[in-house]
Amino acid sequence: MICDEPVSALDAPIQARVLELLATLQARLGMAIVLVSHDLGVVARYCHDVVVMRHGAIIESGPTQEIVKNPVEPFTRELLRASAVDLA
Repeated sequence: MICDEPVSALDAPIQARVLELLATLQARLGMAIVLVSHDLGVVARYCHDVVVMRHGAIIESGPTQEIVKNPVEPFTRELLRASAVDLA
């Protein structure tokens, strides 16, 4: 399933419910979900792997926790800061 910014216009409680529903569907059905988002906070919490793109090109990819804890690209660090993701 491809989800393009599925929670971008929702308030926090509804965001959480939608994301939990997607996680439940993934677990129950064993399906892959491609989550397109500018919010790396959401990505960090719900995705196993991440691909960071800039101007249509992949600039960084790998396991989500690795990218969140040790981003190589300055653009990735900017996205993480904007999403208030802990870089520690």
